[in-house]
Amino acid sequence: MKYMWLSMGRAERKPQRHFQRYNQGVTLVEMMIVVVILGIVASIAVPSFNSYFERERVKRAAEDIYGLVLQAKAEGPIRDADMSVSVDTDAWCVGFSATPNCVCADNACRIDVANATGDDGVVQVVSGTDHPDVTIAGIAGTTFEQPRGSANTPGNITVTSGGSSLQIQITTEGRVRLCNPNGDSQGYDEC
Repeated sequence: MKYMWLSMGRAERKPQRHFQRYNQGVTLVEMMIVVVILGIVASIAVPSFNSYFERERVKRAAEDIYGLVLQAKAEGPIRDADMSVSVDTDAWCVGFSATPNCVCADNACRIDVANATGDDGVVQVVSGTDHPDVTIAGIAGTTFEQPRGSANTPGNITVTSGGSSLQIQITTEGRVRLCNPNGDSQGYDEC
């Protein structure tokens, strides 16, 4: 479109200026600013991710052990037998069986199924090989006695990774509880 100007009664055409800038990429300074900003964001985010992964490792291991202990307590009335829970902190394993003091490190903690006996039973063990960078500490084991399901040795099993830990508590009455000894939520009540 041409623009016409009236100047002294005559129409003049004003020259058109083309200010088109041809963008051919980003400058080195712009790229360096972006790299510095990404570095700052990454240095803030990485510790948060490490903490998140520690909490999730502890949560998974603690829930596996908690489920195993609850299963041991529930199997007693079904089988009309005392169920022995074995905890080996050195070999990092927890298992249960109707056989007292089963050795979970040797996969000797088994439950008979479908008239199978001895080595044909189902292994009932949570092992540290499934939970790397996680440690356990606490009682050596307990037995849930029938008919009431009370525990002959109350105590705790503490599961830890880095700065995160959860605890499985077993009371004399046979109550099994998963809680957080540190007080930070992780979705569990404080011990």
